[in-house]
Amino acid sequence: MAIPTVPYALVVDDDPLILRHACDIPEGAGFRFHEEGTGEEAKTSWAIIPMV
Repeated sequence: MAIPTVPYALVVDDDPLILRHACDIPEGAGFRFHEEGTGEEAKTSWAIIPMV
């Protein structure tokens, strides 16, 4: 089984409008990404998101 080579990004901002626009950047570059609204949520997600 091949390991995916698509880069992964975690996008975090507490302002929903900025977060929505910030997600356009990795999406436009072909990244897989996950978005969170707080640093605490991001730390939790980072620990459980599969990086492959």
